[in-house]
Amino acid sequence: MSAIHVGPIRLVTFPDDLTDLDGRLPQPNSLRRASDEAKGAVLAAATLLKEAGLAVTERTGVYVGQQQIALDACTRFIETSYKDGPRLASPLLFSESVANNITTHLSLTLGFTGSAQTFIGTRAAGIQAVAAASEDLAFGAVDAALVVVMGVAGRLTEVAYNAVLRPRVRTPEPMKFLRGGAAMLLRRDAADR
Repeated sequence: MSAIHVGPIRLVTFPDDLTDLDGRLPQPNSLRRASDEAKGAVLAAATLLKEAGLAVTERTGVYVGQQQIALDACTRFIETSYKDGPRLASPLLFSESVANNITTHLSLTLGFTGSAQTFIGTRAAGIQAVAAASEDLAFGAVDAALVVVMGVAGRLTEVAYNAVLRPRVRTPEPMKFLRGGAAMLLRRDAADR
């Protein structure tokens, strides 16, 4: 069995990488009203693919791992539904709250048509994405795999953590979360390389 190579890796952090984020995205893209997290994932992936000189083909897979969906988009969608009624709630806000929205934006903007998987809901979601990409590479389902791991914690995450971890504190100290992510390439070690 051939070895799996990991790298290179491209990091994106918020708010640092939000400066002129829209201007640095590949064109055309599906990101006009997307979350900063989705834009950051596409920016990291596009930069990585360009630097590595890897063209996306039907044999290139994309694997995304994130602990949670963008809860802020969910909150805005629900608040708009209550305020203006469900018929006037923005479908774009809803689509940004769907678990596989980052994978969708990566596929639409960068042209992925092969394997596309999203892992969500645990702190190990990024590890699950790397494991799935490694398995697909080992079994020959893909020739290269882009793995994107995102941290999308926001205000609602802080409220939830404080409710569990500090239930008796009326005004707890703000919690710090890393917001951003990493994009990395995984490839099989072919004999001719």
